[in-house]
Amino acid sequence: MLNFIYLYPLQDIKMFNTSAYDENPWHTIGFIIGLSVIVAIMVFLNVSKTIKNSKLFRSSKINIQEKINPDEKAFLKQAHDYSLSSADTKFLRELLKGAGRAEPYAILQDSRLLDEVLKVQYKQLAKGSQYTEAALGELSRIFTIRNTIAYFQDSDKADKHSTLRRYIRKEASISCNCSLVNEVDIKQNGKTVKKLVLTHTVFQGTIINISAGGCAIKSSLKIKAGIKLKIDFTLGKSKAAVLGEIIRINRDVAGSIFHIRFLQVLPKSFCVINAFIFDYN
Repeated sequence: MLNFIYLYPLQDIKMFNTSAYDENPWHTIGFIIGLSVIVAIMVFLNVSKTIKNSKLFRSSKINIQEKINPDEKAFLKQAHDYSLSSADTKFLRELLKGAGRAEPYAILQDSRLLDEVLKVQYKQLAKGSQYTEAALGELSRIFTIRNTIAYFQDSDKADKHSTLRRYIRKEASISCNCSLVNEVDIKQNGKTVKKLVLTHTVFQGTIINISAGGCAIKSSLKIKAGIKLKIDFTLGKSKAAVLGEIIRINRDVAGSIFHIRFLQVLPKSFCVINAFIFDYN
């Protein structure tokens, strides 16, 4: 329509070919004025609509910001500083809301308050050590988050982004049975694959510290580093079993201390170990 107005003065007046327009130019002027008014009204309505939408956008943006209170913002920042993923941050926030805790940042800063909430959740999910598959998945996530927070809260760590010892260790004195594991080559579908096989060599030891990622075992047995072990032990009323590898050995007159990295930890054993470390039982 605007293009028509701009082009109108360029049109040949003869195209209208009416004596009325030739005899009375006011008709033409009136037509142009009426058309201009219509266009002006349309432009005004479009501008008004644009301004209204802009105000609504700014209003909705303000409302979103108002919903995130200072404590919530501090919680999100602290979770980011702890290297928690967005999914884990949301999971933890929903868990705290479900527990009726209105100050997430304060809880995240205080290990005692955080453990109070997680301990209740642990007991509800564990239900007397009768772990369901769904419960194990949720508990594993809870303990992974808890270990991450504990790691970053430890001010003695020289490098916060190191991947070494991401799990918190606890001093202990736990009897355990260790079975030596051999790695053998077997033929499977025409290919040679590695398989771990338990041997009949079993010895007893004492776990002197443990985390969800490894442990140290004191024993009188003399073996070499690089040996793989299946370690069975009991924590409270729950049994646990892990597959580990001896990465270092300290020897003295009293025997040897095997420093072991866990290679495989089943979900239930992962939860049992962490419940012991954080005193959730």
